[in-house]
Amino acid sequence: MLLERINGYFGYRAVIRLALVQGGAPTEESSAPPPLRPLEPAERQALDRRLDGITDPGLRDALRRLGSAIIGQR
Repeated sequence: MLLERINGYFGYRAVIRLALVQGGAPTEESSAPPPLRPLEPAERQALDRRLDGITDPGLRDALRRLGSAIIGQR
């Protein structure tokens, strides 16, 4: 029934065989991202200057966090 519905959606036999495998959820053994480095005073001032024109405090704080994360990765 699944194959009929999938192929009916595409209008041709896009899927010929479907295999369902029961098992646990895959686990990723990825390491945590490296910690962000603290911004230099000049970098923080440059970021604050870019955010000066934003009047909404919530938006400004979110953009400051985003900017700090982007600059801190370099």
